Amino acid sequence: MPVVVTRSTWSDDGVSFDVYREDTGQELTLEESFDAAPTSDQIATLIVAFENQQEN
Repeated sequence: MPVVVTRSTWSDDGVSFDVYREDTGQELTLEESFDAAPTSDQIATLIVAFENQQEN
């Protein structure tokens, strides 16, 4: 599943990263944003969790 990773920079110089489905824009990081750019493995885990959630 193609995804888009966005980076938000806060006024205190903190950052957060969120992951969205590219085709629908649906956020996959609803539970918690990443504090550093997510790795391929972390993104894969989000995708699997999302797909499992859709099956239930």
